Amino acid sequence: MFPGIGLGAVACRARTLPDGLFLVAARTLANLVRPKDLSEGALYPPLREIRKISLAIAVSVATQAYTMSLARRSRPQSIRRSIEALLYRP
Repeated sequence: MFPGIGLGAVACRARTLPDGLFLVAARTLANLVRPKDLSEGALYPPLREIRKISLAIAVSVATQAYTMSLARRSRPQSIRRSIEALLYRP
């Protein structure tokens, strides 16, 4: 969860990281676990999808930060696109 939490917080310049942001991150991660993953005994989505997972968590965290008035950056038209622009591309 932590790469996504950090990315979401940096993207919106959140003043603080209250428990509500960690809760939304945990729920987002849980929603990314597929039934196939669970049937194979995995509690998390595959690590090979870390970039997709981190992006989804970052979007959820930033969205919640804007909702909670924690962001110091103006809300962009597309939170997802603004966060994608921040991603490192090796």
